[in-house]
Amino acid sequence: MYTRRLIYQHGISRQLLKRMSDEKYKVADAWSLDDANVKEFKEKMKKKLMEIQDGKCAYCELPLLSRNPEIDHIAPKGGKRRALHPECTFLPFNLVYSCHNCNSTICKGQKDTVLSKNGKHNYRKWTFKIVHPYIDDPMDYFEVPVSSNGEKRAYPVIKKGIDIEHKNKAKETIKMFGLDGEKILELAKEQLAMRQPEELQRIIEEISSHRPD
Repeated sequence: MYTRRLIYQHGISRQLLKRMSDEKYKVADAWSLDDANVKEFKEKMKKKLMEIQDGKCAYCELPLLSRNPEIDHIAPKGGKRRALHPECTFLPFNLVYSCHNCNSTICKGQKDTVLSKNGKHNYRKWTFKIVHPYIDDPMDYFEVPVSSNGEKRAYPVIKKGIDIEHKNKAKETIKMFGLDGEKILELAKEQLAMRQPEELQRIIEEISSHRPD
């Protein structure tokens, strides 16, 4: 996640994983197959990802349920015309639950996040352009500013003193997911709602009942 490294848990049985290792599932368009194995895999992944991500988008940390969540391929599978990393289509370690915005063409879409395949058949050794939700610890790239009263602010910033490689990766993550724009305001509202729900409700009621003269 943006501020917390995800713990890899997928909840998929060995039997189903073995079935998904068939070559017919290692092509980009296999994700759209009307297939019992594919349907079972997707449903189990959605349930587990919602659990391990605490109901938040793996990239921006905004609540998923109100933001049309979608399973995202961290290393994109690509499409029929332009396959990218189809071998990772049903690799649980390559999947997260994302809000529609982070997974849309406005943000990540089908942009290639893989910098190099250091060990072609060992995904964990690949190098990524963005902070990987499972492989990387976000706190090696970001830090959360603290206000004068000691409260953590709503959003992380690039960590001071990190090397150029870490800095570039942090910048690319912020740029790709629009983490320097409207999402910051959304995160701030979420935090305000948790910290001062009564005050927020009062403001909403005042605005709703306001009638200009």
